[in-house]
Parts: sequence; structure tokens; C-alpha cells
Amino acid sequence: MRTAPGRSALAVLAVLVALVLACRAPRAATSDLPRKVTAVMLPFLTFAPLIIADERGFFRRHGLEVEWVRLQRSPESLPALTDGRIDVGAGGLSAGLANVVARGAPIRIVANKGTIPESGCTAALSMVGRRGVGPLPGSLRGARVSVQPMLFNEMFLDRLLDRNGIARDAVHRVDLPAGAIHEALQKGLVDFAVTSEPRVAQGRAQGTIGPVVEGAEALPGFDHGFILFGPNLLTRDPEAGRRFLMAYLEGTRAYQEGKTPENVRALARATGVEEPLLEATCWMPVREGLAVDLDSIRQFLDWTRERGALEGSVSAEQLVDLAPLRAAAAALGPAARAAR
Repeated sequence: MRTAPGRSALAVLAVLVALVLACRAPRAATSDLPRKVTAVMLPFLTFAPLIIADERGFFRRHGLEVEWVRLQRSPESLPALTDGRIDVGAGGLSAGLANVVARGAPIRIVANKGTIPESGCTAALSMVGRRGVGPLPGSLRGARVSVQPMLFNEMFLDRLLDRNGIARDAVHRVDLPAGAIHEALQKGLVDFAVTSEPRVAQGRAQGTIGPVVEGAEALPGFDHGFILFGPNLLTRDPEAGRRFLMAYLEGTRAYQEGKTPENVRALARATGVEEPLLEATCWMPVREGLAVDLDSIRQFLDWTRERGALEGSVSAEQLVDLAPLRAAAAALGPAARAAR
């Protein structure tokens, strides 16, 4: 049966119109186009797994273009993370994080970023004394101590005082920027400082510090650092969140290979710390599979509540969402260690 000439012309015209409209319509985003993600980066060695993932191109390999936001302290990122101006936060446990989540902020811990070993050097948490300071713990009484307030750093100080029977108000607390700590110790402006690598190794090498108390002395097995997602990656674009954690998992595995020449060079380029000093530092442990220890968070919440700094009701479970990490581990397959 033949098609009428008029109908045939109309059919051709309809196809042509459809093709023109398709060409003019904006193209939908595809998985081949890199997703842009904004993430926090602090100038500390505790960010080593993220640095290595970036240096080795793991984020690009998973289709992400990461813009790093340079901050001095992790709590500074919380307002921007809450309202979506940045996508990924990273840093230590803080009262600020607990309080914004208690107030309903759409922020969650999604992966481990650092833990304190059961013994030995800690890397992310040590108390160092100035050269010539008296023996511990007695010399803490009346001492001037540099410590960031209401972070896990101050929880460590309080635990150390408690276990040695020293009243918490027996020390004078001073909040100094990380870059000013070494000079403050040298000049005797403070007697002790709660700090991290590479400052400990640097002070030892230069002979400018005295006694060192590692974090494991008061907080063994404690999770202190985490990766945080805000609403952009939790709900608006979970695929980008999955890709970010896939790259982070791979960066962590590379970091756990230890002080390989490639890792040392990558960290030296990113942090400005010289390679010999990096090789002399203690490197921070990270939990297997980036698992998150809820008991560590409970301990911190209890301490925050005890200090009167918790403004609402919040549980460890409310702070954590491991679904993105599990999705990332599943996507990487057998090569990835499963999130727990």
C-alpha cells in the first residue's frame, strides 16, 4: 500500500524539525564530563591521603575536577559546607561540628581520615614541651599550654590532666596558630603545645623541644579525623560523592604503602616540607577501609557535653552516614577494603 505524497512530505518535515530542535537543545551532562567538586585542604600532613590521591591523578581518573579550598582550621569550613558553597569538608572532631548537626545541618561524617594508634608515635596528636621544662606530669601545673579550644586536641589535654590527678584549671590555655607554635616554644612564650608532625620531628632534629607525650598516652585507638559531606554530595549529586570516595580510597591505599619515594615527593611538593624531614616524621595511621569508630565519637560528645559546649541533643549515629563509602568500596570491587 502506497503512502500519500502529502503525508510523506509531512513525515519528512517532522523528522527535520525534531533534528533541528535536538541540535539546539542544551546537552545533558554525561558521565564523560568531569564533575566539579570543591573540597577543604589544610596545610597539614594529616591530609596526606588526599594529597596523594590528588597528586597521582585519582580524582581525575574518576571523572572529578577538584578545587581545593585552603584553610587554616577545619571548623572554618562548616558554614560553607552547610549551605553548599563547598562540597567536602575534612578535619578533626570539634564541638562546632556536633553543634551544627544538632541544629539540623545536613552534614555527615562519611569516612575516616586518621586515628591514634594504641601505642607509639601518633603523628597527628602530641604534646611537646619547651627545652628545659621540668619533668612531666608535675611541670604541667601552672604551665602555659597552646591548644585549640573544643577540638579533640583539648580533649587530649583534659584526659592527660585527669589521668595524672591534675586539676583542669591548673593550666593556662593559649590558642596559637599552628605556624606560631615552634617560635612560641623557643621564646618561652608557652611551656607546652599540643601539636602534630612535622613539628615534633623538626623540634627533635633542631634540639629546640624537651619532653614529648604522644596522643596514645591518653587517647589510644581514638579516631580524630574525618571526611565530611554536605548536602551537595549527600543528596544533590551522590554520584560525585561516590567518585570522590573511590579516589580517596585509592589515595589511602597508596599512602599506606609508606614512605615510598613517590609518596615522599608528592607530600614535599604539596606541603613545602623538605623530603629528609618527611622521612624522619611519624606518619598518621588511617583505619582499614576508612572505617569510622562510633565509640570515639561518643567519647568526644560526652566530653563536649561535660564541658558545657554541646548546644543540643545529638548522637554519634546522627553524625555518621557510611552509605557513600560503602557504595564507593563496592564500585571499586575486590581491590577496595569494605567499609565497616
